[in-house]
Amino acid sequence: MLRTEFRQLQPAAIQNELIVTLTRSQQGLCADCVWARLVRTRRGSTFLRCAKAGEDPRFPKYPPLPVRRCSGYVRSDSAARAERDL
Repeated sequence: MLRTEFRQLQPAAIQNELIVTLTRSQQGLCADCVWARLVRTRRGSTFLRCAKAGEDPRFPKYPPLPVRRCSGYVRSDSAARAERDL
């Protein structure tokens, strides 16, 4: 039996990768949330995982996108800095 291994990107790398992969309108709040993690399978599939789901069962591990409302949403510092620099 083959086990699918996931490679998890570091939070700093997530922002650049997400921008390339999906537009803000496709991701919703996950685009700049500190809890968002981009995971890839060995076969190349890419998923957006909510790390908050590991702490709180109310949150889906793989939320359907785009996420428009989320009580666990926390904006990342890098997204806030990027907006201030505009």
